[in-house]
Order: sequence, then C-alpha cells, then structure tokens
Amino acid sequence: MSDTVDDYLDEVYDLVPDNYDKETTSNFMKLMAVLSGAFVEIGEALDLTLVYRDVDEATGYTLDLIGKNVNQQRGRLSDDIYRVVIKSAILRNQSGGGINDIIEITAKLLNVENNTISVEELYTDTTPEPAAIGITEVPLEALLETGMDITTFGKIVGTLVAAGVRLDTIDLSGTFVFGETLETESEYGFADLSQTTGGSLGGAFTPDDSPLFPI
Repeated sequence: MSDTVDDYLDEVYDLVPDNYDKETTSNFMKLMAVLSGAFVEIGEALDLTLVYRDVDEATGYTLDLIGKNVNQQRGRLSDDIYRVVIKSAILRNQSGGGINDIIEITAKLLNVENNTISVEELYTDTTPEPAAIGITEVPLEALLETGMDITTFGKIVGTLVAAGVRLDTIDLSGTFVFGETLETESEYGFADLSQTTGGSLGGAFTPDDSPLFPI
C-alpha cells in the first residue's frame, strides 16, 4: 500500500532542519504537500502495476502481455478463460507429459485434489493402443465453476500429454447416484421441482484436431 500525503509530510518534518518554517500553513510545507501528492500518485501507479502483473488480477491488454511472455495467444477467449489457459501454458512448460504431471496440472486448473482426477493408459483396453491415454474421471462441477466449456477444457488437456501420445476420451463425473427410493432431498439423487437439490449428471468428450484457439 502506498504512503499517504500525511506520511510524506511527517517524513519531511523529521528530515528538514528546524531553520525552515515547518508550520502547515507555511509556503514551504504547502510546496511539500504538492510534491507529496505527486509521490502518492506515483506509488499508487506502481502498486497497480504490481497487481496487474498477477495473472489473477490482470485484464485486457495487460493479460495479453502476460500470455505473450509464455507464448500463449488469446484467440477468442474471454479474460476468465484466458487466465486458465495462461496458467496451463505455464504449467505445461514445466511438465514432462507423464501421467502424474497430467493429473497434477489438471487438478490445479480445476482447483481440486489430485485424487479426484483419474488417468488410464489404453494399452490394456479391449482394443489396446500403446500410445494413448484416457482421462477416466474429472469432476464436472469443478469444471463448470471455472467457466470453461468442455471443448476448451479438452483442448487444454490435450496439450498436456507427451509428444506422440493421443488423448482418447475425457469422462466427466457428476454426483448423481440412484438410491433405493425416488429421493429428492439428497444432493446426489433426483432434483425436486424447484431444482434446488439433486445430483449432477456426467458426460464424455472426445478431442479432435481442430484448433479452438492458438496453443
């Protein structure tokens, strides 16, 4: 937080010799007040610059500059989604493309625990593919909270896998489960008429090669 005009004037009062008239009504102190106001404005501008260097606070063109630093263009993305993409680019640059890396980065992007993300190698599948993986569990509600749609999320996750490895399918897990009765008061069962309770359904996404935004 920047100093105030009074903070600067107090410092001037302590540093300037007593042979100067340091009464607040003196011309000298009036001049110091003007200069102190300018110093306050400079400090506030510097504080704002530091804030905007934070990817979570930056907007518009400033966010574009942060993206440029990690070689990630915006495309048609909004600020909120672009922040997630920039973070994924930063993490991607530090990733080796292994399964643990994919789980850790995906969890960070969705702000969830690592154990809520599951990745499966498809060489043991019914139709084995040695260089392919599937993400078999991703919490749908966490994805919705980021504001991303499933296509954008799939494109981002697709950039995390190692070169030569194909991302097959992303399964999104909801919270809905069947009970012994048609229960509508549970956060996991059927919704009530006002849609205030009930579990969420899941879904699946199969990435393709079409670019949604510059990676």
